[in-house]
Amino acid sequence: MRCRIWVNQWFSTMYQIIKQLREGAEADGLNLHIIGTSTNQKVVYQKVCDEFWEEPKKGISPEDYVEWCLTFCREHQVDVFIPKRHMIAIAKRKEAFTELGIKVLVEDDIELLENFNNKVKTAELFRSFPEICNVPPFEVVTDVEAFKLSYEKLKQQLGKSAVLCVKYAVGEGASSFNIIEDGPVSIKQLEMSEKHIGYEAIVKILSSIESFKPLIIMPYLKGTEISIDALKTQHGVIAVPRRKGPGRLQEICCSQELINKAAVLAERFGFNQPFNLQLRYHEDTLYLLEVNTRMSGGIHYSYYAGINLPYLALKKLLGQVVEVPVYPPDVVELVYVEQPVIL
Repeated sequence: MRCRIWVNQWFSTMYQIIKQLREGAEADGLNLHIIGTSTNQKVVYQKVCDEFWEEPKKGISPEDYVEWCLTFCREHQVDVFIPKRHMIAIAKRKEAFTELGIKVLVEDDIELLENFNNKVKTAELFRSFPEICNVPPFEVVTDVEAFKLSYEKLKQQLGKSAVLCVKYAVGEGASSFNIIEDGPVSIKQLEMSEKHIGYEAIVKILSSIESFKPLIIMPYLKGTEISIDALKTQHGVIAVPRRKGPGRLQEICCSQELINKAAVLAERFGFNQPFNLQLRYHEDTLYLLEVNTRMSGGIHYSYYAGINLPYLALKKLLGQVVEVPVYPPDVVELVYVEQPVIL
């Protein structure tokens, strides 16, 4: 059996994901033909694709992009589409892809996608489900005066020594995340992996415009970060929790407690496609960071627990039965090493 899969603009870790898709497919006698696209003609995952094409540059509207996608699917005889760029717009037109006989790895529930694409809406939903995790106190602001008032409010609520941070309500990963220093940023911050900004500096930046995109202010959570990649199947939820250690250290820790949190999330909200739950400890309490309604950039780590989640997601999409695998009994320690690839 042959399956033509299209992957549109993704993280560079799609390089590992495609390799894992091929390995799983080969074991099952499935012949994959991978088509990759990106606006970046130097993206690394083109090296593991059978075909690679350029996408429309940034600035195209979501609606026009979806029309381009439909045309691309027809011209390249796509069987399976794994989208990331403009994923919600594609989901809204999923029926048009289905009419072409194309299976799309994206949720049907648009409200679910829109809610979990917004960190504020996600937090509001989680407040009703404390069995999954706690929600840290936070404020949402769109102008500098509201920022200053909210900053002071949280300081009074949490204590003057509390460290606060900011990030956009809608954003990918930690691109807008900054830890706020009450005093001036010191030379020590140059050696830290996380971004720091002084209070006076951020006030000056925010004062430069009348209003800005919704910005979340919340306490900085100082403990270990947990990332759980998961997939709901006919026989239960498969979840692979990962502890993010210092530097490049990662630990796969398949504790039943963490697996259950992903299972509760999938059942309560009706996830049917791969998703990712991100949590973080602070003073022994587990708090919500965010939920990704797609494969995370780190989903390929699950492979090292003996669980090929990307391929299992493909099998489910193709209508095949997916069994819940046996989890490793011990912690699997991993260290990420960069490897040069000749383009």
